[in-house]
Amino acid sequence: MIMGIDLGGTNIKGVVLDDQYSIVKELSSATFESREADTWKIAIKSVVDSWEKEYGFDFKYVGISAPGIPNNENTMINFMPGRLAGLELFNWENYLSKKVFVLNDANAAMMAESRAGIAKDIRFALLVTLGTGMGGSILIDKKIYTGIGQKGGHLGHFTIDANDDWKDVTGQPGSIEEAIGDCSIGRRTNGKFSSTEKLVQAYLNGNQEAENFWLQSVKYLAIALSGLANVLSPELIIIGGGITKAGNHLLEPLQAFFREYEWRPGINGASIVFAQHGIYAGAIGAAIFAHETYNNGSY
Repeated sequence: MIMGIDLGGTNIKGVVLDDQYSIVKELSSATFESREADTWKIAIKSVVDSWEKEYGFDFKYVGISAPGIPNNENTMINFMPGRLAGLELFNWENYLSKKVFVLNDANAAMMAESRAGIAKDIRFALLVTLGTGMGGSILIDKKIYTGIGQKGGHLGHFTIDANDDWKDVTGQPGSIEEAIGDCSIGRRTNGKFSSTEKLVQAYLNGNQEAENFWLQSVKYLAIALSGLANVLSPELIIIGGGITKAGNHLLEPLQAFFREYEWRPGINGASIVFAQHGIYAGAIGAAIFAHETYNNGSY
């Protein structure tokens, strides 16, 4: 049995997997990000304790998926300003009294998809998570690439519109995160829409202005992904996150724009698909990461 927990600003999601990476137990509970740090710490410990009691043994290790950048040892989140008070530098191993392996949430989603999901037999892939912002992960030869200090893979933070002086949370002007993320929906629609969900609904209802806003955002995303594909040449681009609730109203125009912009010098190019594991991807990926790291002895 392998345990993984995904800590988010809205919910904590947990899974227990068998050795084939199939879910045998799952749960989701509120995080209450605005409250004190002890709230979500206690919630995670409660999950671990209750499942150990239920199964009648102590788990040797736990995987945790969380926003932010882990330290090089993957034992804690090293950098995550402004969210989930107390998360930065929190020592999970001391708190849970067992080995804990911590992974960035987008990289955890990639781990889930590359080991037990839609990218299982894929060597080279990109994953983007579209929600409040835009997270990302890079798979190179079946290994997640994180670069120096584990900063690599933050695909939302590069410039797509050099004429936009608005800077994202990293200080990048005109980033793709600002062009597609829910964080900027009010600004880029001149206050007419308060969420991507409402924008897409208006688009489906035939609102011409909403259609223009939505397709412009999708076009920017396609341009960004085609640029990444030209640099990294992935076989697959996986799209996850809350904005994927738009379904084919996102996927079909995105694929059409992408085909227009991607460079395909005698090759088929990358396919764009939705992620397979949905809301439990982070927890699944965290569990798999912990299992592989512990059993490879690389911690």
